[in-house]
Amino acid sequence: MNMPNVHKCPGDGCDQGIPYNRLMCRADWYRVPKPLRDAVWETWDSGRGAASAAHTAAILAAIDACNRARAAEGVSAASSTAARGPGHV
Repeated sequence: MNMPNVHKCPGDGCDQGIPYNRLMCRADWYRVPKPLRDAVWETWDSGRGAASAAHTAAILAAIDACNRARAAEGVSAASSTAARGPGHV
């Protein structure tokens, strides 16, 4: 992942490169329950909430929910890439 301004999706086993202005890949984001997705956006507050305790807590809760959903679905890195196609971000 040598592209600038890109980070690895935090979903366990996900190898997708994600622009820094996104938390995770689209597939993993939609594994997060809507109330948690809303909390991430609400606490972000157009950037004013960046790095706040509330926003950090919302991010960590969203990543945890994503990873629990991935585990419940039995999603692996190989199946994630195959389902989304190569290079999908």
